[in-house]
Amino acid sequence: MDLKTLSSEIKACQKCDLCKTRTNTVTGRGSPNPDIVFIGEAPGADEDAQGKPFVGRSGMLLDRCIRENGIKDYTILNIIKCRPPENRKPTTEEIEACKPWLEQQLELLNPKIIVCLGATSLNFFFPNKKISESIGQTFTEGDRRYIGLYHPSYCLRGAIKIEDYIKSFERVNFFLENGQMEGSRETLAPQPSPLSPPIAPEPQMPQRSKIPSGLPGEPAGLGTLKTSGPQSYIPLHLHTERGSVGDVFRTDDELAEDLVQKGFSACACTDHGSLSGLYYFQEALKKRNIKPILGIECYINEGPREASHLVLLVKNEVGYKNLLKIHTLSKKTTHKIFNKVYQKISIDDICKHAEGLICSSACISGVLARRWKRGEPVDSVINKLHSAFGDDFYLELQPNRLKESGADQERYNEFILSLAKKYNLKCIITTDSHYNSPEDKHYHDLVKAINYRKTINDRIGFGDDTFCNLTTEQIDNLLKSNHPKVYPLREELYKNTQEIADKCSFELPLNLGDTLIGDEKEAQQNILSRLNIEKYIQENGYDPQVVNERVRKELDLIFKRGFAKYFDKVLDMCDFADETGIPRGPGRGSVGGSLVAYLLGITKVDPLRFNTLWERFLSPSRTPDIDMDFSAAKREAIIGHLKLKHGNTNISHIITFNEWSDKSIIRDVGRVYEVPLSEINKFTKELSTKTAETLKIEDVILTSKTAAEFAKKYPDVIDAALRMKGKIRHIGMHAAGVVICKDLENTIPTELYDREEVRNSLICSWEKDALEKLGIIKFDVLGLSILDVIDECLKSAGLTWKDLPEDFADPKVFEFLKSGKTAGIFQFGSQLVSDYLRKLNPDKFEDLVATNALCRPGPLNSGMSFDYIDRKGGKEWDYDHPKLEPIARDTYGIIAYQEQIMRVAHEIGGFSMVESEKFLKLVAKSKGRDAIKEKEDQFLQGALASGFTKEQFVNLFEKILEFGRYSFNLSHSVEYSMLGYFTSWLKLYYPIEFYTALINSEKDETLSLAFVKEAMDSGIVIKPPSIESPSELTSFDKEKNIIYLGLNKVKGIGPEEMKKVLIAGKDFGKLQRIKKNIFQTLVEIGYMDSVERNRKQLLEGKELSKNTLWAWSTEPNTTGDWSEEERNFRLRKHLPWPRSFDELPEIGYDQYRKKLSTLKEETVENKAFLSVGWVYDFKAYNNATGTSYTLNYEDGTNRVILNMSAPLARRHNDILSKIISGEQTDPIMVCVHP
Repeated sequence: MDLKTLSSEIKACQKCDLCKTRTNTVTGRGSPNPDIVFIGEAPGADEDAQGKPFVGRSGMLLDRCIRENGIKDYTILNIIKCRPPENRKPTTEEIEACKPWLEQQLELLNPKIIVCLGATSLNFFFPNKKISESIGQTFTEGDRRYIGLYHPSYCLRGAIKIEDYIKSFERVNFFLENGQMEGSRETLAPQPSPLSPPIAPEPQMPQRSKIPSGLPGEPAGLGTLKTSGPQSYIPLHLHTERGSVGDVFRTDDELAEDLVQKGFSACACTDHGSLSGLYYFQEALKKRNIKPILGIECYINEGPREASHLVLLVKNEVGYKNLLKIHTLSKKTTHKIFNKVYQKISIDDICKHAEGLICSSACISGVLARRWKRGEPVDSVINKLHSAFGDDFYLELQPNRLKESGADQERYNEFILSLAKKYNLKCIITTDSHYNSPEDKHYHDLVKAINYRKTINDRIGFGDDTFCNLTTEQIDNLLKSNHPKVYPLREELYKNTQEIADKCSFELPLNLGDTLIGDEKEAQQNILSRLNIEKYIQENGYDPQVVNERVRKELDLIFKRGFAKYFDKVLDMCDFADETGIPRGPGRGSVGGSLVAYLLGITKVDPLRFNTLWERFLSPSRTPDIDMDFSAAKREAIIGHLKLKHGNTNISHIITFNEWSDKSIIRDVGRVYEVPLSEINKFTKELSTKTAETLKIEDVILTSKTAAEFAKKYPDVIDAALRMKGKIRHIGMHAAGVVICKDLENTIPTELYDREEVRNSLICSWEKDALEKLGIIKFDVLGLSILDVIDECLKSAGLTWKDLPEDFADPKVFEFLKSGKTAGIFQFGSQLVSDYLRKLNPDKFEDLVATNALCRPGPLNSGMSFDYIDRKGGKEWDYDHPKLEPIARDTYGIIAYQEQIMRVAHEIGGFSMVESEKFLKLVAKSKGRDAIKEKEDQFLQGALASGFTKEQFVNLFEKILEFGRYSFNLSHSVEYSMLGYFTSWLKLYYPIEFYTALINSEKDETLSLAFVKEAMDSGIVIKPPSIESPSELTSFDKEKNIIYLGLNKVKGIGPEEMKKVLIAGKDFGKLQRIKKNIFQTLVEIGYMDSVERNRKQLLEGKELSKNTLWAWSTEPNTTGDWSEEERNFRLRKHLPWPRSFDELPEIGYDQYRKKLSTLKEETVENKAFLSVGWVYDFKAYNNATGTSYTLNYEDGTNRVILNMSAPLARRHNDILSKIISGEQTDPIMVCVHP
């Protein structure tokens, strides 16, 4: 008997009364040849409805355990095949009735291990054993081995943590691989999990392409192919997720693991017009001893917005250099579709750089296929390519079943065979692989649907499921069934792919050597000439020996490692900024620990004054990383300087590959499946926590009723999301990274990046970590808008940057920070930090530094932040050991900084500073004591030698483990506290200048409103833009204490319209001739009050646009103006004009009411609350469910946009109609759902 026959018999079973109440029998799911069988108790409601085991919440947890532990080749069964009513425990009689079915299933499946999930399953085989005493143990009975584990439902009831339950499944793989003896419970390190994903639950995707299900030679059932013997061919046309973003479903590791499982010895990477995947492809394959072949599928220029394909493969180093040249030339001709830039090249240019390359004619979108489809001759193209590549030109056949008009693969293959015969050319067979296996086609379709903004009902993806890593057997069967003229030639085709693989011997080097432009010796001399150590010692009174020794150590390492050029380039950027008046910050990150950087003027942080460590910045094992803050408005001028000095083609930005997060994949897949946005939002809301951490989809389904209901209603969305999250969604550009590389485009590949501010700029094809491994140094050039605020404020006040205080000790500044008026102050402007400062009562700069480090979610939740407040306030405390006093004196015994951990490890643990830095990294990233066990023993010996007792050491080490991961970089905290102090000082002594600069720099309406409100509360008069002094920017009159808002703060007036308004000046006639809605806006904000105070009169009789909120043209002729309340109401629609919370009435539900300002707090809870406020604008949207609205809403503390669905709008039509008509000027009460 086989499994299919047995399954039919089970479905017809009537041995007990459960057959009368069942909907479906539940036989099992999984591989027909499993290594592992999981056995549960009985089906539940979801299983009964679907006829499959473990598909409810318990099944989701079980699938997650299987997936995260890399378990493959498994089957899931239950003892009972029918659901007991009300999910009751099965009776002995029911178990006995089903017993023969389970025994026959196990006989046919013949697994290596049986996992008993829960007590009922365990007692079926071992009646006398207790599940609580059997967890993780193996038992033997006859030839079978068993493992006992808790049932998933036990975990879901909260008996054990989810992460602990998932970890318990590590034992399954361990025993499978190691064959541990009966009763074993040794604590063993988990074995490395295979990188390929486990078998997912059977997807139930609607609207799948109607293609043949399963390939010839594909085993039945859900199991993956087990490792097979060597394949007869080499995949020479294959795409990766980084090089073909939006057209591939698999990670590089999943690809490499699949190649191993199927027995491939080599493979080529040929991405669409991109070289971004090469590095990662090579890394993944080499880890598994598979030969990587590097290449590309070029876009051939066939005219405007048209292209065909051609595959190039690298034979040797000359070929790689030529591939880079071809890729560089392709940037000259481009076109864009959606967000993809197509870099195209001519066949002639390819032929000029053919040396060291192999060429194949590509797929049915190839250069030959395009002409074949149009009935055009191909002779000239073949002659060119054959002449250029000689025996390295091959014709490409594919085994797919495409039969579409103009894309009939069988006919095209026959055409290619005729060309091969005519020109005596060799042919190869490829599969044009975009995913690993046929069952992955659906997910590849979804990737394409997301990329091209399609839905599940659109035609997406390829019309066949063969564009994957097919085995030789599968290709044989496809050719036999669909390509009879190719089938007899298959062995020759396979042999030719092997021939090509043998020709290719190039691999990317592990390190590219010194690629930074410049001369190291000259850079060293420049650095030495700029250091004025004597002046530094004299001005500060430092010990010359201490200073000289520190400088010597830093320079020794900088020069020995060859980093002088790096420092010299940073210094050059700083010099350019200073010479051209571009503001730059006092430093950023760990560079504040370098005395050399301070003496060169790169930073403003004196390491000896602030006790920062240079070893935190630079170590013998690490590349230096100097982050530089420049004016956000003028950052591009810095990049322009680099291009001008070193050449356009030697400067590049750096690519980023952005993965699907749990939230983004739910949104994307939900859109494809046309799930209502309101339901998607409900689910994604469950993924957020009050600590700003993001939960996993798997977690919320198990813990949230809302999420569980969504998963039950949209199982296809959840299935796809779980398979797709973590894979690459789109590319981006590193916010700060810049590469300066000699002969850049002949050293590493680059792409063209299509973003407005850097359009047509080069972007390195590989991310920063890959570049660093190859020895290419990046520079972090960041734009920081607060520098522009400071600069504008200083200029308005008649000051320069040299006038800013350097002692950081003004008592009035600290008193000002305690006042709560911190809006716009760098790092200290949020409500949370403002409240913290009031409680802290800062009186020295070190308190601000500590606030920067401690006012973050981790330290706040751990209690460290409030311990600092208490101890500073007088609470008694003591050091755990006297040796901690010099290390933690400034932080009242609290280890708040990373540098403190390094000093503890060095001075108490006896580590070298290099070891201390490595120890810091372990602590910061550690998931538990196991990861640093070796260092703990070394630390203990050092501590004992330093006079610690064992008890004191344990107490100290526990604190380091507990709080170390929250520790902050002291250098960075000092640097950014300086900017916080500067902005506090300017706001205190030059308030009108500061508020003006702040309002000018801020683009966010809510923050602009907060700044305007605080300025008003400070006694400054705020006025709207006026025709008397038209200006794009906000300006001020210090004598009158007035700030005039600029036209750039007016909502709805874009740059082009603003130019027209400014050109019109005081000419009222010209203003009347601009767009009607712009004229109306100007009237409503009072722009023309000096021309006509009666704003209503200005609009009287004027024909207005139909979509305007107020139908002025229908109002009766009257000389009466709007009331003051209505004037202000219209004004607030267009300008950040605040109202006062105190104006609002009491509502009697104060326990449920909150201010909207609480939404800005970092620790806000995700709970609904009541709010009273005003609606000052709205927008309407027509959709399938009716008309929905967004309401611009404020309560005097903040402005937000409220989403009102169509059903909700109908329910509150009475209020909404007043809002639309403009009658609702009084406050309304709403329930806000964050």
